[in-house]
Amino acid sequence: MSHHLDTPLAARTGQLYLDDLYVFPGEAGTVLVMDVNSNVNGLHSEPGFHPEARYEFKVHLDGADFETLTYRVSFAGPDAGGRQALRLYALTGQAAREDSAAGELLLEGRTGQTAAADGIRLWAGRIADSFYIDLSLLARINAAVASGTAPDLSGWRPEAAQNSFNGRTQADNAPEAMLSLVTGMAVPSGLKPAIAKDQRASTFPYVVPA
Repeated sequence: MSHHLDTPLAARTGQLYLDDLYVFPGEAGTVLVMDVNSNVNGLHSEPGFHPEARYEFKVHLDGADFETLTYRVSFAGPDAGGRQALRLYALTGQAAREDSAAGELLLEGRTGQTAAADGIRLWAGRIADSFYIDLSLLARINAAVASGTAPDLSGWRPEAAQNSFNGRTQADNAPEAMLSLVTGMAVPSGLKPAIAKDQRASTFPYVVPA
């Protein structure tokens, strides 16, 4: 899922702009990945994560209409080396929907390092861009949508697919920072990794630090 500046607040600073959200099964449990802080808003963005923001993964368990589990990550300001202290909280039940709820502190750590406790792992820091797309295929899909017909893939070969964003840098709207969280939750059958294999690591944190 990608967020495309659909709120005025997100356009003000890259640190509050959610570029992409990925969910897929990991080595054990579920992987939740969020990348933020590109310059797609056209403004200069400070490095790292906003110290007054809360970065949240909201989970609707068992088909619930509202979130019943929220993982909330908060950050302190950067030190002299640019590293930030972080904390991960879990909010469950009604508290998962409440901004004022404190939640349960699960772990503490720092950006650029893996923090782990009780089967949960968290990594946050600057990454190489994880997004993959073959724009030649996108053009075929767009044409099919415009005409209301099935996509014509007769001239496209998966084995020849190329990542049109290879070599993309932060100046080209690549995300500057990412959260990678692994939980003990099971994922629905058939859910597949959304990050292309050549752009992600096969083990935690499943992204390539920059």
